[in-house]
Amino acid sequence: MVSGSAGPGIGRLESAVQRVRAALPLPSETADARAMVDCAVGILMERGRLNVARARAQLDEMAETAGTGILQTAADLLAHAPHQGPAGASAPGGDVPAYGVEGHQAAQALLDNALHPLGAHAVAVWAQASDGTLHLAGQAGFPADALPAAQPRTTAGTPDTVARRAVAGAAVAWSSAQEPVPSGRPCHTSRAAAPAYLGGQIVGALEVCWLEPPDRDAHLERSLNALADLAAHTLTLDTQPLSAAHAAVPDTDVTRLADSLPDPVMVLTPAFDARGQLSDFTIAYTNDRFQDLAGRPATCVVRRGLRQTYPAFTRPGGLWEKVEHVLATGEPYRSEDFPLHTQVGTVKVTTEAQLGVSRINDHVLVTWRLQDENAQRLGSLLQHAQRLGRIGGFEDDLASGRTTWNQELYDLFGNQEGTPPLPLAELRERVHEDDRDSFDAFRTTVTRYHKAASVALRVRRSDFVIRHVRITAEPVLHGDELVAVRGACQDVSAHHWTEVALDATRDQLAQTQAHVSEQARLTRQLQHAIMPATPQTTQVRGLDIAVRYRPASQDHAVGGDWYDTVELPGGTVLIAVGDVAGHGIGAATGMVALRNALRGLAATGAGPAQLLAWLNNVAFHLTDNVTATAICGIFDPATRTLCWARAGHLPPILLSQDPPRQLTSGPGILLGALPDASYTEQQLTLNPGESLLLFTDGLIERKDDIGQDDLIGTLADTAYPRDKSLSDQLDHLLAHSRSDTDDDTCLIGVHIPSEL
Repeated sequence: MVSGSAGPGIGRLESAVQRVRAALPLPSETADARAMVDCAVGILMERGRLNVARARAQLDEMAETAGTGILQTAADLLAHAPHQGPAGASAPGGDVPAYGVEGHQAAQALLDNALHPLGAHAVAVWAQASDGTLHLAGQAGFPADALPAAQPRTTAGTPDTVARRAVAGAAVAWSSAQEPVPSGRPCHTSRAAAPAYLGGQIVGALEVCWLEPPDRDAHLERSLNALADLAAHTLTLDTQPLSAAHAAVPDTDVTRLADSLPDPVMVLTPAFDARGQLSDFTIAYTNDRFQDLAGRPATCVVRRGLRQTYPAFTRPGGLWEKVEHVLATGEPYRSEDFPLHTQVGTVKVTTEAQLGVSRINDHVLVTWRLQDENAQRLGSLLQHAQRLGRIGGFEDDLASGRTTWNQELYDLFGNQEGTPPLPLAELRERVHEDDRDSFDAFRTTVTRYHKAASVALRVRRSDFVIRHVRITAEPVLHGDELVAVRGACQDVSAHHWTEVALDATRDQLAQTQAHVSEQARLTRQLQHAIMPATPQTTQVRGLDIAVRYRPASQDHAVGGDWYDTVELPGGTVLIAVGDVAGHGIGAATGMVALRNALRGLAATGAGPAQLLAWLNNVAFHLTDNVTATAICGIFDPATRTLCWARAGHLPPILLSQDPPRQLTSGPGILLGALPDASYTEQQLTLNPGESLLLFTDGLIERKDDIGQDDLIGTLADTAYPRDKSLSDQLDHLLAHSRSDTDDDTCLIGVHIPSEL
C-alpha cells in the first residue's frame, strides 16, 4: 500500500495486531468491566512502554498490594489519568465506551514501522460512529502529560479539528494556527489527518503529528492515505457499545423460517449504543443457500457487523436505509432490480438483485436473488475473458475432498471434459521435473502458511505437449483452519516465447553495440595516430602555426576532419584542412587516404588548384565512395604570398588591423562528387602581424544556421585576446564556439610575426 521503505513495516504492523488480539484475555467480567480493565492496561503500557502481558501483570500486582479488587484498582487508575490527548478530543463522557488495548498496539506499530521514517512523533486513530462523531480508537507517541483519556472522546463539539475536516472533505487535511491542542498548549507544531476508507466508505481518520513541520508534497499525502486505509483494515474501528442483542442468536422460529425459504437469507439483529440509538446490525444467521456477494464463505460473514462486512451498503439509498426503515416501521420492502454494491479486493462490483426485507419480531430478514439475465450476461463475459486470456479456474474443497475445474482448465491441461479433475497436490506429476521444487514451495506457501502465492511452471499436457503455465492460488480459511484452496491457471506460453525472442534480440543488440564500440575505439585510435595533439605553437619557415582538434563527444559521431602542415622541397609550406563526409571507421580511413595522397602530390611542386583536381580524382576513382571538402594552400615565405584554392570548403578568415573578414573565392566543387573537376586559385599577401584562420564546419555548425555570423562576432568582440599568443586565441575560439551538432572540429591558425 505504501511505496518505498514503508512496505515491510506494514506487514509487521498486521502481524503485531494479530499477535495482540490473540494475546488478549477473555475475562468473565461484564463488557463495561472488561473495557475498564483494558483501558487501565493501556495506560500502564503507554507509561512504562510495556507489552500487554507485563502491563496486565503490573495491574494485578497493584491490586494485590492495595488490597482491592482488580476493577477498583482499574477505576482508581483511570480516575487519576490525565485527560488530554489528540487535538479536538473532548473530556470523557459516561455514555462513551472505552477502547481496547489492541488499538494502542496497532497505533504504536504504525508509528514505529511506517511513520517514524516520515519524521512523525505521534499518531491517533479515530473511528467514525453511525451518528458521524469520531471516537478515539488508538494512539501512540503523545507525551506523558498529554495522553488520551481512558475513554474515547467524540469530536462532535469541535467540527473544525483536523480529523473532522479530513472526514468531511474526504481528503488529507492539515492543522491551522487556530487548531485546538491538548492542555491549551501545542505539543506538536504540525498535524495532518487522512480519511480511512474501508470498502469505498470512510470509517474513520488517521491523525499524524510532527514536532517539526514536514515537507508537504504528493508523496507524503499518498503515504498518509495508504496508512489510513491500512488502519481501517487492521484496527477494529467500530468503537460503539453494542447491546447484548449484538451477539444474540436468533430464536428457533426465525432460523426455521430462514431455512425454509428458497432464496439466500441473512438474519440481522439490531445493535444499539449507550444512548439507545441504532448503531449497527449484526449478521446473526444465514441459511444454506446464502451466497456472499464478495465470494467469502458464510463463516466469514456471520457474527460480524453489517457496516464492517458490507460498508458499501451504507451509501445513500442503499440497503442500510431499507433495513433501518423496515426495523422502525415494520413495513416490508420489495424490489425487482435493487443495486447491491460490494467490493472484491480493490474492485468495486454492483449487482442487481430481487430484494426482500421483512421484520420478524426483533430481527430483520434480508433475501436477495441475483437477476438471472444479469448473472448469465456476467457469466458469459467472464467465460469470454477467461477464454481470451487462456485462464482456467479451480477449487479444492478440503472438507469434502471435491475438486472443481472449469472448461478452460480442461482445455489448458488437454483433459477430456468429464474426466476427474486433478487436485492441486496431484498436479505435481504434470509439472516438469526441473520445476517441481518451485511447485512444492508454492503449494507450501498456500496450504501451510495460508498465504496467496503465484508461480510460473512448465507442465505436460495429456498429449505430452509442454506448456508454460502461471498458477495463482489463495487459501480459504474458517478461523485458522484451511477449508479450501482456489485459484487460476493461465497459459503464458506465447508470452514466454516472446520473452525468449526478446532475450535473443537483446543479445544481438548487445553484440552489435559492442561491435560499434570497438569500431569507434579503433577510429579514435586511428585519428590520434594520424593527428596527435599539438598543444604548442610550431614555427615553419617563418610562420607561427597552431592547431586545435576537438573530437566529437560521442564515439559513434567520430568524423573525418583532418589538417596538415608540411615544408615542401622548394622551401614553400603546404597548409591544408579537410572534412570527409560521414562518421566512423569509413570516414577515418577516407581521411587517411586523402591526407596521405595530398602529401605525396604536393611534392611535385604543383599549385593548389592542380593538387585539388588530382585529389578529386583520387577520391572519385580510388576510394570507396568518399566525398570530402578541403582547402589547400601553398605559402611562399620569400614573398609572404599564400596561393590557395578550395573544394566545397568554407573560406578562411583574415585577422588584420581591420575588422575580421572572410576571404572571397571562386567556385570549387567538393572532392569525389564528379570526375575531372577543376578549381580556381586565389592569392593573398600576408603582412606582418596578420593571422589566417582555417577551420572545419564543426566550429560553426548550428541547427539555426547562424554559426558563421557568431564566429565573426566572436572575432570582432573586444574580449577576443588579439594581444595574446596564437594558442590562446584558438583556445578562446573553441571555448566560445556555439555549435550544437556534436561534430568534429579542426582549427588551424597561421600568424606572420611582426618582426618578419
